[in-house]
Amino acid sequence: MLASIEPASGQADRFGATPAEVRATTTRIASLEFDFAGLSRRYGVPKATLRAIARGQIRATPTLGGGELRETVRKLALDAAKLRIQLASLRMAALDRANASDINDDRTADVAGRLARASALIDSGNLSAAGGILAEITPGSTSAVGRASRLWVDVVKATALTQFLAGDLRAADETLRSASGRLKVEADDYRWELEYERGLRLVDHGHATQDMQAVMKAVSILEREALPLAAIGSRQRLRTLNAACAGKTSLFSETAASTGAVNILSTLQALLDTCGAAASTAEQNTIGTISERGTALTQYGLALTVAFMVNSEQKGINDALAQIRQGLAMLRTGSDKEALRTGLIISGDALTTQGIATSDRGMLYDAIRQYDDVVVLTDRLDVPAEWAAAQQRLAGGYASLADLDRQPATFRRAINGYRRAAEVFTRAYSDPAWAGNVVMMARTQVALSRVSGDYSGLEASEQDLRVAAQILATSGSTAKQAEAQALLSSIGKVPISKGVRR
Repeated sequence: MLASIEPASGQADRFGATPAEVRATTTRIASLEFDFAGLSRRYGVPKATLRAIARGQIRATPTLGGGELRETVRKLALDAAKLRIQLASLRMAALDRANASDINDDRTADVAGRLARASALIDSGNLSAAGGILAEITPGSTSAVGRASRLWVDVVKATALTQFLAGDLRAADETLRSASGRLKVEADDYRWELEYERGLRLVDHGHATQDMQAVMKAVSILEREALPLAAIGSRQRLRTLNAACAGKTSLFSETAASTGAVNILSTLQALLDTCGAAASTAEQNTIGTISERGTALTQYGLALTVAFMVNSEQKGINDALAQIRQGLAMLRTGSDKEALRTGLIISGDALTTQGIATSDRGMLYDAIRQYDDVVVLTDRLDVPAEWAAAQQRLAGGYASLADLDRQPATFRRAINGYRRAAEVFTRAYSDPAWAGNVVMMARTQVALSRVSGDYSGLEASEQDLRVAAQILATSGSTAKQAEAQALLSSIGKVPISKGVRR
């Protein structure tokens, strides 16, 4: 069976994969058949399409763990369902048009036929061929390029999404970039739409794969290509600034973890400029939805909190936290659940950081409440990794509080949170995610042992830590690896106690 779909021994397939890699990919995809069946029933997407999505994601990111691949396919299944509906709608729109001269110089039926063939190919799992057919639908004349049409722009977006589902992010980016470049000033709204889509796709990809180069490119596209096309004080401008602010927050976190103070300060200033511009736009109460305005205020509050902490300005920190509370209050009244989750995480992180810095138990209690709300808002079945990350944040809040109150029960609450996260972050899900969780749990177990005098649970921690340290060394997580080594050294020095280890 496999021989019929694999390249000949020693030869690469058309994507450059060797026979061994094809066999490994086939095995990984076969392990997801149960998931494909459930997703197909839920979203109405054929299993062949879901297999093609999985194959494309493996090709794009070979290091995806089994759980990461499963979750990526779950998320993209919804995009695939939307794509199928969009193509059906576009086909009807093409058939309904009396004159389709602004898309190709062909008859309307020819355009509709291409859309129908692309849909059939997507359903059969041939995403690459579907993307090629969709790319054939182009503006039919110079004047059509100038004014564009809703139909053609939607076809371009559908083409890029098909390519993205196939794992070809570069082709999707080029499709959107090229289409935007063909449009003239009369179509600035459409140009913004295409450039904004480029930025969002890259941000999503960068966050999912921890690819900071992709995030950096996304921020550049949003600020240099999309932002100039958005009118001052417009919702388009607010949405673009919000997305760029979120991207720059990721870049700042990476800078803070890996570079010197000078780079941190310059990156922080760039972050403040972008987030501040978004907050200023958001304060015009007629611009954007309440969730978009709340997001802008909350993100700017976080940037201000970091800036004031760097400069040790306590009053400024309090003002920044008040800004976060204002933004969070708006998010709670809005309808965007994902924006509220993000706002709660921002608020919890700011309160935790400042609570640790000032030994303020009240702030840590508030942070724990925010993280608890995040857990409630996160569906384990739909987004297991986000649920596990929420459990980690809640556990971290309890661990920070336990460092102050020194109560064994508080430490145990933190450990239980890390154990819940470990239900998702297994070795099968992702080695780095598992290793990171091991380090955080071991850190808390060591702290509990010092308080309680009971070191009996550290033997298992030591065994996991040794494996975790090796994984973190190969995955490039140098800070976590150093912490794992320090914890191993600490465990090796625990006192000999009656009835306990050593």
